[in-house]
Amino acid sequence: MTTRLTATERRDDLLDAALIEFAEHGYEGTSTEDIARRAGISQPYLFRLFGTKKDLYIASVGRCYRDTLELFQRAAEGRRGEEALQAIGEAYMEQLKTNRVWLRAQMQGYAASEDPDIRRVGSPRQRRRLARHLAGLRDGDVPERPRVHACPRQPGALDERPARRLRQAGLTGPFFSRGGSDDSQP
Repeated sequence: MTTRLTATERRDDLLDAALIEFAEHGYEGTSTEDIARRAGISQPYLFRLFGTKKDLYIASVGRCYRDTLELFQRAAEGRRGEEALQAIGEAYMEQLKTNRVWLRAQMQGYAASEDPDIRRVGSPRQRRRLARHLAGLRDGDVPERPRVHACPRQPGALDERPARRLRQAGLTGPFFSRGGSDDSQP
């Protein structure tokens, strides 16, 4: 006798299948037919669950970003400063060793961010939230677990204070920069 999956389990399976396909082929290069096939469901059911390919993309990549932040939070729990940052780095590297889909999906998310709806998933607001959390870890003042939203309502400009603190701590790169490319200015 086969056990039927709950709607939540089926949705999670679909998000897993979508993340793999989107990580491999990107937003534009992935077909909903391939995602449905990988998930073992019909394409009409895929659209019943998510409405559009873009909605499915946003949900799958948003969940990947949220899972990454939660991984950071678990790794840093009970630690402060350098010890917390080291634990975050080790946890992330271990995750990437065992599951390259996360990194590829995140990179594809950045590549697809020309679309304003997709851009909101990895918006400046999301970067600010992560920057504040990591800056607090660097200074030893770890904030309580911040609320994580897969798709914030309104993106905003990057608050310069946490970004400056990260640059001073030596944590730089496009993820932490104001516009995504220039890290050189204080």
